[in-house]
Amino acid sequence: MFETVVSWVQIPVVPSINSVDRIELLVSSLTKHKLERLSKTLHKIYKEKYRAKDKKRKYGNINKGFTEEELQRFLSSVKNPKAYLAFLLQSHLGLRVTEVVNMKLDDIDFRSNKVRISTLKAKTGDFMFMPSRVRKFLLTWVQKHQNKIEEKGGFVLFSDNPWQKRDHISQHWLRNEFRECCLLTNLDEWYDYADDQKNPRQKGPRKLHRLTTHSLRHYFITKVYNHCKNPILTQKLARHTDLQSTQTYININLEKLGTIVDEVFEPENMQEKDNLMEFMQMYARYKQMKVNANKN
Repeated sequence: MFETVVSWVQIPVVPSINSVDRIELLVSSLTKHKLERLSKTLHKIYKEKYRAKDKKRKYGNINKGFTEEELQRFLSSVKNPKAYLAFLLQSHLGLRVTEVVNMKLDDIDFRSNKVRISTLKAKTGDFMFMPSRVRKFLLTWVQKHQNKIEEKGGFVLFSDNPWQKRDHISQHWLRNEFRECCLLTNLDEWYDYADDQKNPRQKGPRKLHRLTTHSLRHYFITKVYNHCKNPILTQKLARHTDLQSTQTYININLEKLGTIVDEVFEPENMQEKDNLMEFMQMYARYKQMKVNANKN
């Protein structure tokens, strides 16, 4: 990589400057096109070297998505209509929190029943079809707040905060609304502490909650897979670039895992049942013999 940068620009090498400083000095004079190429190369190297480690699940078999009952309970507690719409879009379209707060009126096609999704994470655009429930709620919202939406740059989830520069609601506000609703519905369970003690802004250990705003996306992906049992189709609807990413979202509940274990060891279980039955029969005969002996 360093040799590639050197081939693009000719700057005298100063022996006292270390490699990192030399690279920074060199890239500062690159054109936009060459910087983009270099950025892609660095991203690829980082992904191959570190991303696989970062993607390891830290929560074992814990279901990070909502169950049907939990989602109904959660949505019924949401009093703010703007937050309700955001959570509905996330759970029924599988949107990331950045995607839902940045949705614009121009992204919605009510005639063809589609929503255009700009995915910053994957640097791609895509379309998702709206379920009828989402379409009705979204259409009612747009009709009611059309003037405000247009005034705020077309953002569907516009901000009412006069102290905020951006025209749409913030991710921070939406996450706070989410956490409050979890507290109200007793869905605020946590499973571990975050390993971010070196963060100067973090005071004390930070709890890792089972349910976050991203759990709405987990719910969507798991629900799609349970319906179609097709991992490739699920990957497409999840808008993942690789199947491995999709697999981390698909959840099999603990009860199902327990059933599988029982089925795997069924022969042993049956033998234990037979042994127990035989023992109980012998014990019953022993008790009867004692009763008969007392009578005599």
